[in-house]
Amino acid sequence: MDNQNHEGSFKKAIGPFSGISIVAGMVIGSGVYYLGSYVLERTGMNLGWSLVAWIVGGLITIISGLCFAELGASMPVAGGQTIYLSRAYSPMWGFLNGFSCFLLVGSGGVAALAMAAVTAYRTVFDISDGMVKVIAIAIILLLMTINLLGVKEMTLYQNFSMVIRLVPILLIIIVGLATGQQNPDLSLTLEGTSAEGGNVISVISMIGFATFASMWAYDGWYNLNTVAEEMRNPKKDLPFAIIVSLVGVTLIYTLFYLAVYKVLPIEDIRTMITDGNLYLGNEVVSRTLGGTGTWLVLICMTIGIVGSANVNTLCDPRTYYAMAHEGYFPKIFGHLDEKHGVPSYGIMISSAMAILLVIFNSLQDLTDMLIFATSILNAMTVFAVLIMRKKYPDLERPYKVWGGNVNHCAKAYFGKERGYTYSYESDQDAYIHKCAALCSREANRALEQEVKVVPEERERYLGTHEEQRFDPEAVNTTIKDALDRIGADPIRKLGRNDRFVGPALLALQQGKVPFFLARGAAMGFYFSNPEDQAACEVQAYVKTNGIEAAIIKYCQLDLSVREENLLYQLILGNYWDISRQDPVDIDYCK
Repeated sequence: MDNQNHEGSFKKAIGPFSGISIVAGMVIGSGVYYLGSYVLERTGMNLGWSLVAWIVGGLITIISGLCFAELGASMPVAGGQTIYLSRAYSPMWGFLNGFSCFLLVGSGGVAALAMAAVTAYRTVFDISDGMVKVIAIAIILLLMTINLLGVKEMTLYQNFSMVIRLVPILLIIIVGLATGQQNPDLSLTLEGTSAEGGNVISVISMIGFATFASMWAYDGWYNLNTVAEEMRNPKKDLPFAIIVSLVGVTLIYTLFYLAVYKVLPIEDIRTMITDGNLYLGNEVVSRTLGGTGTWLVLICMTIGIVGSANVNTLCDPRTYYAMAHEGYFPKIFGHLDEKHGVPSYGIMISSAMAILLVIFNSLQDLTDMLIFATSILNAMTVFAVLIMRKKYPDLERPYKVWGGNVNHCAKAYFGKERGYTYSYESDQDAYIHKCAALCSREANRALEQEVKVVPEERERYLGTHEEQRFDPEAVNTTIKDALDRIGADPIRKLGRNDRFVGPALLALQQGKVPFFLARGAAMGFYFSNPEDQAACEVQAYVKTNGIEAAIIKYCQLDLSVREENLLYQLILGNYWDISRQDPVDIDYCK
């Protein structure tokens, strides 16, 4: 999706810490306080197996997060799941995701969380159902106002919310582990559980059933992908934020219940659950810190729940924005407020939908519907990773290695310039083979230095000499992979954060001259295919406006920045060098 063609543009205001705040802010809500009781019930009150269920739930979430990180870094555009499902399966699934988000998942999440924030106070106040709904609607209107002011203002609250919501959880962990007098039995026995017979299938079933109960506490981690387009560096910060936050949340949840078990005897836990008192952590605070601790937990928990609702208010309108530009939603959802850079109409309309859901539903009804819907959509998105790898093998996956994509794309552009049709023809050309390999080497060296990869790790994936990975004399000529396909969509591949310009800028920042990366980019401006709309656009733009303007436009370079100006000069020089058919000395960068 090309934002330049849209009304307005998103502001790049989300950094790595704000990304972690958004993920953690959505995940850490009310669930951790009461879902442990359900997990214990499903493991037959076995403390050891309950901790296993929390860890397994975290591992499943982390694996899912890695899948979303790959998709989000590959396609850093507003919309998240809607875009992924459209590209992987069909536009129909993207539409169904976005529409279900509008009708239930997104708006319903805001509605349920707003109601949950108020319901928590029923333990100390007599609040009627009607008053719960009135206050919940007021919360929704407040969050709508905050998000209309802009993403920067939202992230300020979200950063505050994340820190505050961690206070009672960390307090329970510290107090419980430091002062708890219990010696909990964490042995993984099967006595008293549904898997008492020891059958492998029954054990897996028990853990699966218990883990599913914990998953609601991890829900919401995928929302960062919907605002990828507003991240300063999505290809680096999005995977980092998802992985760091989910690993941290898994550790926090596991330690939380270990602390609970250190304070509360198993007999007391049984009694509490039987009596319907599911908030085990609150009981820990009450016993160790008294009434002051209870109120601290309650207030901070409320701030955390409202923070989760705030994330939904932020993220969901971005899905509707994407759908509007995909043609599935009315154009009004694709409007961006010029002053604040937010999808203002989407925020207001989705907030109105949340208010309607508050009016006509109970908290229990909303929760049941949300769990079912999100489970199906998340599972489909995870499987979409495998589909996308097969369907779009050349799609850039930036948190992986640049080198392979650079190598293949360079062979396509160099090969087309020499009149070749298939990849194997480029592989057999010693000059192209060398140039493509050196492109790969420049990219990988830049990436290695950026992420501090040790040589042994690099060699494990790439081999000692990238330029020797393919033997021109031993090419399989039966594999006819068209260069038109490999080099397709030069607008994307010439982009600032894609395979040539992205690593070239890194190299320049590190004091290296990315000659062959610049030459590969220059070759991209010669790429011609009448059936490739993007290639035709580039050629037409060069013809009308000149190569100088084309490099600035498509490579997205700022000539006031020294490194970007240098790269511009390198690409421009190579472009004119190619036009003179003056072959480059491939020993230049040895």
